[in-house]
Amino acid sequence: MPVENRPEPYPVGTLVKILNSQWPRARIVEIRGNLGVGGARIYRLMLRRKPSPTYIELPESRIELFPEEAPMAEDVARENSPL
Repeated sequence: MPVENRPEPYPVGTLVKILNSQWPRARIVEIRGNLGVGGARIYRLMLRRKPSPTYIELPESRIELFPEEAPMAEDVARENSPL
């Protein structure tokens, strides 16, 4: 049975929330295409971790847009920086 995808994919660079996950947010770094079961669109996501980021691939059904008003941690740190 075909999967219902959004008409247009989320753009690369978009912040998304991973449903039912401990990760608060991730950034889309690649649109892999309709590679999933039933033609589900797959995204490659970057999770911010120290010392280096982690990359995962998830179907579109497991992510949703992250609220725009929540700033990224590095943006907050930059605003509070004395430089």
